[in-house]
Amino acid sequence: MGARKKAPVPPQRPVVALDDGTLIGAVLAEAAQAARDGATRALEFGIDRLSTAPQNDVNTAMDAACSGVLAALFERGWAPADVVRATDPAHRAWAAALIRRQMSRYPSDRVAPRWAMQLAELPDDPAPAERHDAIRARVQLLGVLNYLPGLPLLMPPPGVARSAAAGTGTSRTAASAPAGGLAADGRMLAKIRALLAKAESTTFPDEADAYSAKAQELMTQHRIGQALIMGEVANPGAPIGVRLTVEAPYPAAKALLLQVVADANGCQSLWSEEHGFSTVFGFADELEAVELVYTSLLVQGNAAMIREGSARHDTSARTKTFRQSFMNAYAIRIGDRLHATAALATDQAAEADTRLLPVLASRERAVQRQVEQVFPGLQTKSRSIRVDSEDGWRRGTLFADRASLTA
Repeated sequence: MGARKKAPVPPQRPVVALDDGTLIGAVLAEAAQAARDGATRALEFGIDRLSTAPQNDVNTAMDAACSGVLAALFERGWAPADVVRATDPAHRAWAAALIRRQMSRYPSDRVAPRWAMQLAELPDDPAPAERHDAIRARVQLLGVLNYLPGLPLLMPPPGVARSAAAGTGTSRTAASAPAGGLAADGRMLAKIRALLAKAESTTFPDEADAYSAKAQELMTQHRIGQALIMGEVANPGAPIGVRLTVEAPYPAAKALLLQVVADANGCQSLWSEEHGFSTVFGFADELEAVELVYTSLLVQGNAAMIREGSARHDTSARTKTFRQSFMNAYAIRIGDRLHATAALATDQAAEADTRLLPVLASRERAVQRQVEQVFPGLQTKSRSIRVDSEDGWRRGTLFADRASLTA
């Protein structure tokens, strides 16, 4: 018998050396696509090839790709905080570093103030990493950023002169608008922060509720004063929109809490469940109040939920159904109390100044117009609230309803 013939081995495709910028960019794009598609072998092959290419050339290609995708995202409505929120927690430091690098390309007078605020709140740069790991992180990040959908434009993107944005409804920069808001009123802001800090630190629910109610009362009084001042200005500026993170667990209950806080302070909140944030519309000073109160009440609610569950011997008090019912009830009852506090302060002020109610109504119409401008044809849908734990609902309501509404 003759020797068995071996099957011919197909020739392997030669690996072309990456010594050309265009070729490096093509490999980078393929690797990012593989990261997006979850194609592990193709991703690792691309990372290996990039790791052996000249480092300066790879860095140049990376910078160009990241700069291009970030510039496009900014034009399509994404702000720095939105981009970081959309990335995997392991890559958020890398995203922050890329955003800071991109923002350094724009003159400071062509960056909206809120962008600067968000930049200051970004995570720190990532710790030094091996070249292979650094390439993997940036490739995986590109795989996410390349496929983010467009968002409504809430602020003028960087590169647009601030004066050009005045009157567009995307930024409160009208030249005739007086300087104001909680940020400008340092003493009022300090009082409100101090009250909320006390509410967060006390272990007595009655004290926490009283501090929160007093903070809401002060913010309502500030809002009334600002409304009357702005009502006398010929061009008071337009409402703006901001996106606030709504994180798991129990995001529906947290979005509901943000909604009731916004309603009590003359704003509107729309939850985008798929993106993990709510878009809140209002005047600048009102939005500052909403952020302060929501953050504080969320801290208090979480602490109470954990405390109530841990203090009881019944294991059902530590389940997801108990905690979700607790947070839903807490949000609804807190909304009732905030509305009552705000209504009382408004009624008292309206008796002293007959201009107030028409001015507030005008501001509410302006906020509604801004919502309709950003979300044309918006159709909101009501959400039913499930009560899977009667005990959790009862405890959440009790915690939110212990203190007198008159602070």
